[in-house]
Amino acid sequence: MANEAQRVLLMLKKLNSGNTISYEEEKYNNGMEKENSSEIISERTFQRGIERINEIFPEAIEKIPSKKSSYRALKKDILNNFLNKEGMSLLVQIFNIAQVNNIDLSKNFDISKDDEELLKRRIKNTSKCYDFRNKPFEENKQNMDCLSTLERAITYRKYLEIKYANSAKVYKINPYKILFLNENFYLASVIKEQHFEFSLFRISKIKDIKELSDTFQKRPEIENFISNIQTPFATFENGCDEKDLTEIKLEVCKRQAYHFKAKKFLKSQEIQELENGNIIVSYRLTQSLEIEELIKKWIPFVRILSPKSFKEKFAKDIEDLLSEKHFEKIQKNEQ
Repeated sequence: MANEAQRVLLMLKKLNSGNTISYEEEKYNNGMEKENSSEIISERTFQRGIERINEIFPEAIEKIPSKKSSYRALKKDILNNFLNKEGMSLLVQIFNIAQVNNIDLSKNFDISKDDEELLKRRIKNTSKCYDFRNKPFEENKQNMDCLSTLERAITYRKYLEIKYANSAKVYKINPYKILFLNENFYLASVIKEQHFEFSLFRISKIKDIKELSDTFQKRPEIENFISNIQTPFATFENGCDEKDLTEIKLEVCKRQAYHFKAKKFLKSQEIQELENGNIIVSYRLTQSLEIEELIKKWIPFVRILSPKSFKEKFAKDIEDLLSEKHFEKIQKNEQ
């Protein structure tokens, strides 16, 4: 028993040093610091040592797929601290999002083939707990190629020429940042020909893109505005200082207040609790259009408190939306 304990400690010592262990290397490990080549342990004895380590340190080591009876420690630095339970859950979600969109993220990890196989196995086991029903972004290989071009142009501040949606017009733009808003990728940019008009282009609708040799200087007020964008409907006017924003207040009934406390639906969200259990939720926005979609999702558990002009306009828009005339108007426009 003493020799077995000593043998397991020596195996742990090697693993802790970042070395691999295998039966071929350990069969002369008889529990002495100096290995004795005249005494060979059985493979079953070696496996019992592995079992002892797994009992004390669950999931600390894993078998190397490409080598017979070989093991290594799953040290955190190998997988960039993704092996704690919170990190592994996050990694699984990232990989699942990628797989749903036919993207192989493993190619982007600078790790050995064995580490890659171990990582995939852990993700496969954990991913059984998840099922992603909706695609986080639109599936289009052209989009991924477009993203690569955009990344390079943003990094080196290069002008771009793009064709957008069904328009034949070519836009010359300064690309600032790629934003992920409302489950879609957008390009935050400035259109050069339109007096530095800020625009958000939905990347899936960019049909053609060309990187130019000219470079540009980024404007601080545009970068500041981008850092505070909350929705794809944000508008840039005069730099959009805090004083230019509109404050919109909503009252949410007690029954649904938890959802707003648990999640910030928009970055500027602030909550004030009322004695009756209801809450007042306030947002500071560039225009009321930024909040309309959220309000519609929570009808009838939310009501608009202010501004009064927005409350009246929203009520009329909802009434028109539900009318037959509104449906007929849409059909007419589509013909």
